[in-house]
Amino acid sequence: MRKYVLLLSLLTLIACSPEASADDAFVTLEPLEESNTAKSTKRLALGPVMEFDLTFQDPENTKLDVWIERYHEGELFNPDSKHFRTVDENIKHANRTIGWFIVDPQADLLDMRLYDFDESGSTTGSNKFESNINSNPISHGFLIDGSIDLEKSQEYTIAVFNQSNNENSIKAYDDVDQILNNNRVVYLMKVQVEEK
Repeated sequence: MRKYVLLLSLLTLIACSPEASADDAFVTLEPLEESNTAKSTKRLALGPVMEFDLTFQDPENTKLDVWIERYHEGELFNPDSKHFRTVDENIKHANRTIGWFIVDPQADLLDMRLYDFDESGSTTGSNKFESNINSNPISHGFLIDGSIDLEKSQEYTIAVFNQSNNENSIKAYDDVDQILNNNRVVYLMKVQVEEK
């Protein structure tokens, strides 16, 4: 009888261990409100930064797509010209940081950069969009609160850079449809993870 109790206890411990948990996320993403990158760009009077920490369950078998979509008056502007990056060759470690940086929001050409880094190195992709930004107020921010688990093959909108329809004020919205319908120009940062 004692052997059966011991065996049952051992099986229970194995089933409840973190490595065997069915709740382990494929990838976890968390916004970094006060990153070193954001602090540095603020000191240099450069544009906004939205940065995120990622934790991969199986980094070497994960593909991460990150892209920017541009909307004008609520409509996707030239869907073929998305600023798109695929991060898969570089994922060797369980922890990685990704970010979106706008060099100068008031420039004639918006220089937007998507970057990623971990303990072994970094990569950056840059794209310049013809700016539709006028003198109306602009805003930027995260579209998620706290840490979220990313499911495979699902698209997530995680950050926004937008300009108001109104010349004098800008409102904050939590819902992407409200952001698109109530702002003149909107850039959205999106991510999706897949298994290789």
